[in-house]
Order: sequence, then C-alpha cells, then structure tokens
Amino acid sequence: MSRLYCKTIIFAFLFTCFFLAGYAQDNNSLIIPETDQTIKIDGLLKEPVWKDALRIDDFYTYYPLDGQEAPEKTVAFFTYTESSLFVAFICMDKNPHLIRSSVSMRDKILDDDHIVLFIDSFNSGKE
Repeated sequence: MSRLYCKTIIFAFLFTCFFLAGYAQDNNSLIIPETDQTIKIDGLLKEPVWKDALRIDDFYTYYPLDGQEAPEKTVAFFTYTESSLFVAFICMDKNPHLIRSSVSMRDKILDDDHIVLFIDSFNSGKE
C-alpha cells in the first residue's frame, strides 16, 4: 500500500473526528448510546449491541484533497458501559492483500495502515 494512500486514510479519519467533535458541540446531536450488554473483544462484532451503537460512515479526506469523499469505505461504531468505552472500525479495502502491518514501536507506525482516535476527555477542543 502506498505511503500517500495510507496518509490519505489517516487524514480522512482525523478530519472526520474533528468535524464530528465540532458538530456534536454545536448541535448536541451526536450521542453515543450506553449498553449493559457484554461485549467480547475479538474483532468480529457479532454481539447485538453493535446494531444499536452509534454508526459513523461519512468520512472525507483531509490530505491531499481536502473535503473529498474517502476513497475506501470505513465505518466506525461507538458504545459504552458504566466503566468502558467501546470503539470498533470496519475498514474496507479493494486490495486487502496490500494492507501493511508490521511489528514496531508505538510511535513508528506511520508507514503502516492504522487508525488514530483522539479523545478530548476535558472538552478543551485540543484533541
């Protein structure tokens, strides 16, 4: 997978997160539903709770073409319990055999395909 393509996906996700954060603050309409169901962390998303989770699938690019529809479909799901936040992503790819993944140090993953999620727990608007 090309480095430019990976960066495009990363920036598309980040742009959407920042857009949605602003949208939620202005409109108070982006609400993550709470659940009391058990969620198994296995990457399969087979539990019924995911059907009721907040679904976000309108991602746009940030770099290099700001505001363009993302070239690959990505869907994010959000839910929480009293003690945990659950976030799941389904990232489609027309060429899954080109997805890069390697073992590396935490901050040395920019050459691989990955997702970045910023949580602004203090509502400061910084991240």
